[in-house]
Amino acid sequence: MTANESTPLLTQATDSLASLLPSGPSKKSVWKRYKLDVWIPIILISAFLVTFTSIFFIRVEPNLGDYVAQGTTFDSDQVKFLGVDDQGGINLQVKGTSVNNYTNIEDSFARFYFKTGGLFVRKLNLKIDDLDLIVFDETKGDYKNLGKVQISPFAVKIVDGKETDLNLFLTVFPKSGGVLGIIKRILLAPKSKLRLKGDASVKILVFNGYIPITNLLIPLDLDIPTSLIKSITSDNVRFQNVELEKGEGNGMNCNFNVLIDENPIENLQKLINFPQFSIPELDWNLRVDDCNELPSIKLASLKSSNFEIVESVDDVSFKGLNISVSIGIANVGDDLTKRCNPEDELDITTPMSMFVDNLVNNNIAHVVIAGNEVSNYPETLSELFQKVQLPINLPVNTTSLTSKFVHNVTVENLTFEMKDGSTPVINGDLKIFIKLGTNANIDVDELSVDKIGGGADLLYQGSKFSNLTLVDWNPATTTKLVDSNDDQVYLYVESPMKDILLDITDMVLFQKIVQDVFSSGGVLVDIDALVNLMITCPFGEFEIDDIEVDGSTVFAL
Repeated sequence: MTANESTPLLTQATDSLASLLPSGPSKKSVWKRYKLDVWIPIILISAFLVTFTSIFFIRVEPNLGDYVAQGTTFDSDQVKFLGVDDQGGINLQVKGTSVNNYTNIEDSFARFYFKTGGLFVRKLNLKIDDLDLIVFDETKGDYKNLGKVQISPFAVKIVDGKETDLNLFLTVFPKSGGVLGIIKRILLAPKSKLRLKGDASVKILVFNGYIPITNLLIPLDLDIPTSLIKSITSDNVRFQNVELEKGEGNGMNCNFNVLIDENPIENLQKLINFPQFSIPELDWNLRVDDCNELPSIKLASLKSSNFEIVESVDDVSFKGLNISVSIGIANVGDDLTKRCNPEDELDITTPMSMFVDNLVNNNIAHVVIAGNEVSNYPETLSELFQKVQLPINLPVNTTSLTSKFVHNVTVENLTFEMKDGSTPVINGDLKIFIKLGTNANIDVDELSVDKIGGGADLLYQGSKFSNLTLVDWNPATTTKLVDSNDDQVYLYVESPMKDILLDITDMVLFQKIVQDVFSSGGVLVDIDALVNLMITCPFGEFEIDDIEVDGSTVFAL
């Protein structure tokens, strides 16, 4: 059979093949099912995200700062000073640990949000814009802006119960008025209630780009201890390696070490949880009060070495501070020695005598340490540093301190006679050795004792028999001596005593002394003296009274 052109071969074949296929859904129904399989999960996920986001913006975002403060704590281990940048910022490195405990969040929605968020996202890379530090004083009802803080981006775990070891790099731009005002407030009113707030925009890193989330306003209540800075007592302060040397022009330099056995800022460290402070080398001006008790007279320039203050922890006690100090005493002219009441001839009070009297009589050196202009710091920070004025009452045990300088006192060629046949007087040469230390580059033209006064008790075999009083100032000469054995430098002060009245307090003992002198030619007498010195130095002439010294001499007729 031969097919012609009208035979429908393809149609027949197609129909026969189609009859073999199973019946199924139409193309329209398949497309509908595909759309449901895709869009239903999208709708569900979108609904969850919308709900999750809505909770954030409605219930969480307005008080995000409070929730962060409730659910996260940061314990700092170390604060290290890294230097100062060209814009006047103070660069700090802060090491510590961030701990998440979202159970402490009071709001249930916020607590659920934080715990749920940690299940999906384990860690966030954060960037914080410039942080404004604001302090609110509840007792006065006013605010003070402490300045701005720049924080380098950092990563933090957000899973509940997890810890993050943080190494933060901060740059602080302090505002002088706010900072100094708060410091003054804390020192003068240690029971003040302060509330610290930080206001900044936080951004989260997503796909290599930072997305801003919200502003944070985090409150932190600070309970100020009754004594924020401990008073330093004379028992806890020691001076070592005191040396004097010639300075520029007519000035003098004094180098020494200050040893402090007790941590004066321990309460402050506990308050702000900074167990370790690194203090850089600093330059200061040392000022003393004028006649009106205002710290207007610059006495010296002071440079303190860098040192660290480490808080006592567990069994590790405070190791003490050892600060190297260099003081350059300038030629201050007549400011220190100018009489406060020149109209009153009997009143010889000067700023220097006021300072020395307080030092000798009260064992207190009252000074004001003021920040000095620093050329290697930016101008803004230098201006802030110059506004710092710290009044300090430094306890100084003058008895202990002067005993280190006054090496020995003696009276040579001491003789006794009855003037006019009835008045007992003595004659002799009073000699004092003042130890300045090794290699002290000081000439007698720059530091000398020109006059000596005071009085002494004379003792024989441990019992007092007489008072000796120098009613008027005795002239004195000063000579510089160097011990060839140990290179110790001394000022040798000699003052002749002529016809000094002897006040006999124990006549029986004195008669025994006279008998012993007649029998042996001389006896050993002890001297317990309070010496007054009139000292001349580059910044003028001043008086030091009641320096306790002792010695002995041979008493003869």
